[in-house]
Amino acid sequence: MSVINNSGNHPQFKRVLNLRDLVIYGIAFMTPIAPAYIYGYAAVSTKGMLPLAYLIAMIAMMFSAYSYGRMAAAFPVAGSTYSYTQRSINPHLGFFAGWAMFMDYVLVPLIVFMVGASYANALVPAIPYWGWVLIIAAVITFVNILGIEMAAKTNNILVLFMGIVVVIFVVFCIKAVIGGEGEATILSIKPFFNDGSFATSAIVAGAAMACFSFLGFDSITTLSEEAINPKDNMWKAAILSCLIGGIIFIVQAYVSQLVWPDVHSFSSADTALFDIAKVAGGAALATVYTIAIIVSTFTAGMTGQAVPHV
Repeated sequence: MSVINNSGNHPQFKRVLNLRDLVIYGIAFMTPIAPAYIYGYAAVSTKGMLPLAYLIAMIAMMFSAYSYGRMAAAFPVAGSTYSYTQRSINPHLGFFAGWAMFMDYVLVPLIVFMVGASYANALVPAIPYWGWVLIIAAVITFVNILGIEMAAKTNNILVLFMGIVVVIFVVFCIKAVIGGEGEATILSIKPFFNDGSFATSAIVAGAAMACFSFLGFDSITTLSEEAINPKDNMWKAAILSCLIGGIIFIVQAYVSQLVWPDVHSFSSADTALFDIAKVAGGAALATVYTIAIIVSTFTAGMTGQAVPHV
């Protein structure tokens, strides 16, 4: 929640979020480590060409991001889809659009609480699953109660940590490939186009799954009343979030494909990237990657809980 400025007859949220903060909020909600949630199934669906699917999804989502950004510039108020539909089309349609989006922002924190608790319980089984749910929910709620500035600073730190883990993961994957693992070369066209297994329907299906990783960039637009210069920064933040997030997803999917070319041989599709992390960097990297997954639930949950204050 933002600090409220009650001067005059028109109460307003304190404008404290700059372009960098908005971009980080978008990336935090998407989470840099998002491919871990879908990699196994999406890699199989695309027949080993998930990087191509991510590229297509990124381009499509950037068009949506641009549209959201332009609407945020035209109507620089909190409310996102609700406000845009209400003001540009019809108040009644805005009501239904608002409730649809509200359900999204209610369910997302609940889902990430449960996902984070599952991984945390696997890492520290001494604390029961329900205990981890309460711990994660309590920490996220407490940080958001402290205010949007504190939440933004916390997001910066957690996103930085996840970014470091992603870089470490990519470096270890490259090192493993150079050492003869998987494709044994860091330059390969197969993750983007494998003539022997390419199928348009498979790539389209994979791109639809890849879009799941981008969900959340639109949360930026709900912060219009807390953003500095929203008419200029909102559309930039939406596009930059999709672009930066997309590049991060593509790179992870690419190096993962090089390390483990046979996408049909995972021990479990649910934990495909953990298998790859073990191959690339052993149990230590797999553990760090697990911690990053737990951290990602904090960033997504924090952002998801913060944005529906409208």
